[in-house]
Amino acid sequence: MPKTAGFVGSLGGAQLPWRGRRSSTCSEAREPTRFTRPVTPTHGTTLSNVEGEWFGHETSFSGVSGERLTIPEYYVPDEFRNWDAKIYGFDCVTSVKEVEGNSLRVKLTRAMPTVGCEADAVVPEVFEETLPLSQDDGFVGFENGSFSRGPPKYASSSTWEHCMCYGKKRVRVLFPELDGRQKTRLFTEAWDGDYCNGALLSGCGSKISRIEGNGEMDASVQLEGKWSRRGYTWRKSDGTCQVSSVIESRNRFVKRFLPGGVTIDKVVDENGRIVLETSWNVSELTRIVLLRTYSETQELEEVSNYVDERC
Repeated sequence: MPKTAGFVGSLGGAQLPWRGRRSSTCSEAREPTRFTRPVTPTHGTTLSNVEGEWFGHETSFSGVSGERLTIPEYYVPDEFRNWDAKIYGFDCVTSVKEVEGNSLRVKLTRAMPTVGCEADAVVPEVFEETLPLSQDDGFVGFENGSFSRGPPKYASSSTWEHCMCYGKKRVRVLFPELDGRQKTRLFTEAWDGDYCNGALLSGCGSKISRIEGNGEMDASVQLEGKWSRRGYTWRKSDGTCQVSSVIESRNRFVKRFLPGGVTIDKVVDENGRIVLETSWNVSELTRIVLLRTYSETQELEEVSNYVDERC
């Protein structure tokens, strides 16, 4: 029987080309291609932006120091040990398909990083899981392929997954309570084709660069400035609404920076609400944001998916 693991993911390191002119004002926020209303598939949303074969790279980071972690020693083939090479992650294929019962079947195939093509890859493990696509189970999806997954009631022992999509590339972040010691997992992925149950490995054809560094960066480059925001917020109380606004980010402390312009943060506001936020700077001018908010009674209250563009 295959082992099971969480549907984890992330995308760091990809710098996507800027499409269109730079904004000189915040009066007009352009809506990105294929960015539409957030609704779970149980409400009629197609899964065309979630299903398929996603090629990429997986890296883990220490929950204590934030440092990039090498893979466990027992995964490393003798040839790699002889070269005294440190291996900081896996090449991977994430295969996603809708199954009966409003669920996703997710298969993660890990392979040792290769210098050649598919024949050189060493496949140490395959993980499979079936995920419920229900808001009652803590899943809130958006038609562009972004989603937030976690417990419907906040618990410090939980793990959350945020998937931030931009076109056919995405970042998936699997993160625990940020005040704890568990590791964070980051996936950088690109859509490669229709679902084929992981029959192909990325090999020399991989389109995603491997993640380098520990994520140290100047916060002002990533977060500060004036941004034009466009997106949607799902609220448990009244469904979804469209959001369009101008925000200005100043100096702020962020819990965790990861490579590739990815941040993870946790804020408790004056009303006792807990906000879990991830962001991904896909370029100097554009970032994707996911926010998951729990009420003062620690019940899931709302989830937002935004695209911010620098003014």
